[in-house]
Amino acid sequence: ITSGDGTLLRSRLFYTAGQDIANHLEPFVHPGMVGYVIAGTTSSTGDYGDIHVVKVTAGGILLESAVFLEPLLQQAYWITPTQDNGFLLVGTTNLPGSCDNDQNNILLVKLTSNLHVQWDKTFDLNPADGHSEDRACVVREDANEEIHIAGTSSVSDSNGLIRTVPFQMHLSENGTLLWVKCYEIDSHPITKAFSLLNNVTLSDGSAGCVLGGNAGDAVFSQNEEAPVFQTDNSGDVMWGKTYPHDDGAGTHHAVDLTENKLNGYSFAAWRQDNTNPSTGQDIHVVETDSVGNSGSPCENSVVITSYQPQLCSSTLNLKLKIPMQQMDVTPLVENHDLETYDCEGAVSAALSPAPAGILPNPAQDVISIPGLSGNVVIYDLQGTARKEIMYRENDLIDIADLPSGIYIVKIIDGAGVVHEFRMVKD
Repeated sequence: ITSGDGTLLRSRLFYTAGQDIANHLEPFVHPGMVGYVIAGTTSSTGDYGDIHVVKVTAGGILLESAVFLEPLLQQAYWITPTQDNGFLLVGTTNLPGSCDNDQNNILLVKLTSNLHVQWDKTFDLNPADGHSEDRACVVREDANEEIHIAGTSSVSDSNGLIRTVPFQMHLSENGTLLWVKCYEIDSHPITKAFSLLNNVTLSDGSAGCVLGGNAGDAVFSQNEEAPVFQTDNSGDVMWGKTYPHDDGAGTHHAVDLTENKLNGYSFAAWRQDNTNPSTGQDIHVVETDSVGNSGSPCENSVVITSYQPQLCSSTLNLKLKIPMQQMDVTPLVENHDLETYDCEGAVSAALSPAPAGILPNPAQDVISIPGLSGNVVIYDLQGTARKEIMYRENDLIDIADLPSGIYIVKIIDGAGVVHEFRMVKD
């Protein structure tokens, strides 16, 4: 646990007698309690076959933990809190006798607040042209307590891998399937989904989802792009983008998604290439507007088609094995000076125009806000106030001293109404 500037505050180690890997950490808020829940995989044999869950306070003190035993191989990839103060966990399970005779299937587990198994389900996608290895990578609960899952299905036949496709599932609060869709991107036969946002507001006011992952033309492609696409509440695709390297080479993965202040989406990613200014693997952050625009040549529009696969379900009846233990540790801490660079400097300047209100936009030296008067505060995208003035209609606001970039301009008028605009500073 660190402070906001990365200073280490405290550290804990949670362990069994075997090998333990934590795959996801998520904050939760329960009555009288704020903390974190962690999910991953445990093994004492070298084969990661049991799921572990750890529940801790905000200070990292162990509250409850459990390792769930089943005589098959399971891995947990994501856990999320639910409105009934429980948790949903997803991953993959090595389940024999599935509907396509492949053993790697989707696993969904509903846990109570004290980490008891309320129910579990497995799902197997059954392609018409082979068999699939299915993995659920992320799970979310919506405002109606319904369940959204995204993941990856790799389809093979007797000759080997045919394609890899993302899937999205929508289930009722008790795990009953409502619908499932798989997605294919033109010229990208190997596409995976790692990230999911639900409760996203669509242009008609309804709720939808946004998925992210990586896409390539071969299993070990050196020309992979990061795809992001939006779907409606039936799983049909609204728009799709891929985000390649500046030079069209290397690999690029979108491993997490969030909504941003531009009413669009941001994702953290990793990318790898051998071109200057970096040679090797880099952290990559991309910010878009509501339809995925981040600035040409930073993205490509792609055609994404969906289809409904066959599916069967079963249960595992997971059992509690052992609790985990805790000890304090002192990890190594190292500071790094990071350098940043844009996609050919085009990201900020090429974003779609802001709503009417700031003139000119983009701007270089001065701006005005026609029809409004009041207190103006200009924020950068980190939320830091960079300029504050009292503004009268038809005045000019000097922005020449601001660095180039994107800013949020807020003005509180005489009636106390807050007006917010996005401004691009060239």
